[in-house]
Amino acid sequence: MRNAMNEVTRVVRARLRDGLKRWNRLIGKGRLLVPPHPAKPALPPHIGAWAGVPTDPAGQPISQREFNARKGSWLPSEADRPSF
Repeated sequence: MRNAMNEVTRVVRARLRDGLKRWNRLIGKGRLLVPPHPAKPALPPHIGAWAGVPTDPAGQPISQREFNARKGSWLPSEADRPSF
């Protein structure tokens, strides 16, 4: 069962990577979007093997202090949310 779940995750990540490549081609301004590193799966931060481990977008472990200082440049802010 675990192998099947891992395979589904690999397929989803491959589709995400391919979709981001297409979007970046459409944007035409270089590589603006990147898929998440395996250390940062599309799960809540309290689930999985990397739960509670602060990492940068490339998946490199960093200190909690550094993560808190830099997360504003990595994560969307309230200003990034669309207003409808």
